[in-house]
Amino acid sequence: MTLCENLASVLPPCGDRCVALAIVALLPVMLGVMFLNYREFGLDVMAWDWMLLSGLLVAALGLRVAHRGSKTLDGVLSRLGDRGVLDWSQDEAAAFWRDFNARAERCSRVLGLLIMLALLAAFTLAFLRGHQDRLPLALFEGVYAYIVGVVLGRMAWYGGIGRALRKAKVKMHVYPGHVDGAAGMKPVGDFFFRQALLVVIPAVYLGAWLLLIPSWPRDYSDWHVAYFWLLAVVLLIEVAAFVLPMWSFHQVMVAQKSRWRVKADEISRAINKLQGFAETGSRPETGSEDDPGVEALRRRFEAIEAMPTWPVDRMTRKRFRLNNLMLLFPLVVDTLKGTSSWRGLSEHLAKWLS
Repeated sequence: MTLCENLASVLPPCGDRCVALAIVALLPVMLGVMFLNYREFGLDVMAWDWMLLSGLLVAALGLRVAHRGSKTLDGVLSRLGDRGVLDWSQDEAAAFWRDFNARAERCSRVLGLLIMLALLAAFTLAFLRGHQDRLPLALFEGVYAYIVGVVLGRMAWYGGIGRALRKAKVKMHVYPGHVDGAAGMKPVGDFFFRQALLVVIPAVYLGAWLLLIPSWPRDYSDWHVAYFWLLAVVLLIEVAAFVLPMWSFHQVMVAQKSRWRVKADEISRAINKLQGFAETGSRPETGSEDDPGVEALRRRFEAIEAMPTWPVDRMTRKRFRLNNLMLLFPLVVDTLKGTSSWRGLSEHLAKWLS
């Protein structure tokens, strides 16, 4: 057994019940924060720490969406098999999924452990500076970090499904003119679009607060620069979470489109002959552009030429672009206003270089 397998064997699993408990555990934390805010500010709710409270809600929502999304990949593979995109038997599909999912579970547990240890290391530094009162918080956040790490690790592993299929030498087929608008691969694009939407949740949170901070009654100005750059990084991660997992499928589609283009050239030659345009360019009295056979071949030729090389249909591409334009809006507004985000970065760079 490898080191990863040895570690995973002693780490606890994290299934539906574990994630549900993690989400429910946030409720007393939120109530505790609300009680402390009430004790300090009373009914002046605008003075409460809504950045923290909304952050806890986002954490619960993100954890729920991530866990539910990671459970749908086997359904995607089943659909690809049913429509003939994946050329394998039911037994081969079941064996592949068992092996792939077992590896995902092992690696996700190790990632959860690493995230938990990193968080506990940060708290250890705080303890050395005399903050021993934070021990209960450290233990709670350590357990929570493990659960989040397991869920995110499973999602990251699922992002390599295309590479795993190619490594297992599973034959894939694409179909020009397929009704789904993505050569039969639309379930793949839909799955990774939903995965990318998980990153949109914290992006919406950061973008909303980036716009609210300047006018919010409570002073959050210390977070302005951090949230600006965090939003920029999250947007890059969101694009990568959508594009990179589909790269293996993109390579397959590009290779198969090249082979289909050979067929398209044969079709174009057949169309010329049916229309009477042979090598001589002459046109006989028989044959017409309105001939049903010519029209069918023309549609087939156009379908091959228009076949996409990414497993995404037109509507999903539009939704992805729209989401990113909306999330870019807070960054653009903040930049045009000339806020402290850019000035803060330049000041830090100047201090670092001096």
